[in-house]
Formats: sequence, C-alpha cells, structure tokens
Amino acid sequence: MAFEAVGHEVLRSVVSPQLLTAALAQANELVKDFKAQKAPKNLLLHEERISATGVVAPTRIERFTEFPGALQEVCSAVTSMTEKVTERKLIILKDKLNFKYPGAGFFLPHQDTPAFQPFGSWHVSVL
Repeated sequence: MAFEAVGHEVLRSVVSPQLLTAALAQANELVKDFKAQKAPKNLLLHEERISATGVVAPTRIERFTEFPGALQEVCSAVTSMTEKVTERKLIILKDKLNFKYPGAGFFLPHQDTPAFQPFGSWHVSVL
C-alpha cells in the first residue's frame, strides 16, 4: 500500500524495544530535571491536575529533540523511515511527547497542521 495512494501507513518495529525503554528513561529524567530547575531552558514541560486523583502531573514535554540521547535517536529513526515511505525530505516542525494517565483529561483527536501552514501545505503527523 503506497503512502501517496491512501494517505497513511502503519509501520511496526521502527525502533527497538531497548531504545524505547531508554527514551522513556530519558523523558523521565527530563521531567525530574525540569522540576529540579536543572533542565535546559528551551525544554517545555506542561503539567495539569489529574481530575481522578487531584495530583499535578506532567502531561507533555516539547523540544526534546534538541538534546542528545535516546529521544533524539527515536526521532531520527522515525524521521528516516517516514522519509522512505513518503519519498520526501522531511524536517521536524514540532516534537511533543504526551503522557496519558487513567482519569486524566484529554484532547479530542485533532491535527496541528493549521498552525504549520506558513511552512507549506504538505505535512505528516507521526504517532
């Protein structure tokens, strides 16, 4: 099934389980560093109160691809595979890692592409 013909593609095993485990560990470290005010200044961390528990918890981090480590390796591998599937040179306009908790709020399914129109009309979302 060609990407251009159907507009989507399901790819499995793009990165190893070991790399995903390392990326999760790096994400947790970035959250800890942010809370301890040791994180790089351009890292963004968003927190929200979880309605089911009342606990304030991280809901997403952004701009993590600017820092070396497993998260950057995952993004590089996914970008490379996506370029092969789409047959286009791609750049990351926004990197975002969402944390989902039981009982937490959520956003309805949506695309961020309207915000990216100044960069062109062709965009790919990778989940």
